[in-house]
Amino acid sequence: MLINVLTLTPATHGILNLRLFECFKRPVQLINIGRGAHLVEADLLYDLHAGLIAGAMLNVVSVEPLSAESPLWDPTF
Repeated sequence: MLINVLTLTPATHGILNLRLFECFKRPVQLINIGRGAHLVEADLLYDLHAGLIAGAMLNVVSVEPLSAESPLWDPTF
């Protein structure tokens, strides 16, 4: 399980990305309670579709509020 509680700095912007996700034993579960800009949402969606991430709980997203059309609402993940 990966739980992010980092503060947002230039060094942590986009830190939750495909390169980081590939370092973990599969499947990993993600909880992001830091900042929305930590997460590269396209990388999360890619790994969710591929089954490499078992699930994600996001307290924050890059653009809030999350639009009704966002694929992050998909309940099949």
